[in-house]
Amino acid sequence: MAIKISGQGAPILLLHSSLSSHRQWSALAAKLVATGRFCVISADLMGYGDEPCPQAPRPFSLADEVQCLLERLPDEIRRQPFCVVGHSYGGAVALQLALSKALDVRQLALFEPVAFHLLKAEPALWHEVTALADELPKLSSVQAAERFIDYWQKAGYFAALPTKMQQGLAAQVGKVTLDFEGLSGAPWTFHDYQHRLPMPVWLGSGLQSRQSAQRIVQLLAGVLPAVQCMNFHCGHMGPVTDAEPINQALMQFLTSRLSSGSD
Repeated sequence: MAIKISGQGAPILLLHSSLSSHRQWSALAAKLVATGRFCVISADLMGYGDEPCPQAPRPFSLADEVQCLLERLPDEIRRQPFCVVGHSYGGAVALQLALSKALDVRQLALFEPVAFHLLKAEPALWHEVTALADELPKLSSVQAAERFIDYWQKAGYFAALPTKMQQGLAAQVGKVTLDFEGLSGAPWTFHDYQHRLPMPVWLGSGLQSRQSAQRIVQLLAGVLPAVQCMNFHCGHMGPVTDAEPINQALMQFLTSRLSSGSD
């Protein structure tokens, strides 16, 4: 199932990182449903989980990802105001949803959204990211998965994973190249981020994360008009490796809108 819907109440859409699935947010989804106040939509993005890899025109765009997602949302839910939670690639997709007005997004909660196009003004970091993106298609699927996972975790992390998990990651790594295309080619400017995103935004970041991811958070924090930032003692995969403190912070942010009586 590419979309899982649980609970009743205000819609919250949960979007995972590259090489993951909707299961990444299972613990947070359960907490939200348990409040009795949220309809939680957990989505598999294109090429991950149970969602097939796209046969989309190249270059791939975040608009392609959003269109696929919208086609899978029931009409009665899609017309409602949304909160959107996203991590890494899922965070960038969440930004695309809000910037493009594809959904009526009232609240964004993002952990290190990899809006790589914002790094074009940062030559060293832009080169680091584009070099990784250019390298992956030249490797075998296993090598590409290892290179990608170790970039975000640490050297040797992939090799220490169980063989079955390595195989699962390798089977889906082809979509990562498309993700990079979409992330690098997004058309939005800093002016767009400042003026098209008036809603409350929560930005989380890991103090042990890659500088590329931390810098994007810093850049966004500098232009978003209603932003709250939190740092955690973790890396880029904090929502997986350090889920408890991050989910606690997310719950506080997501429930604050209902508690304050905001629309």
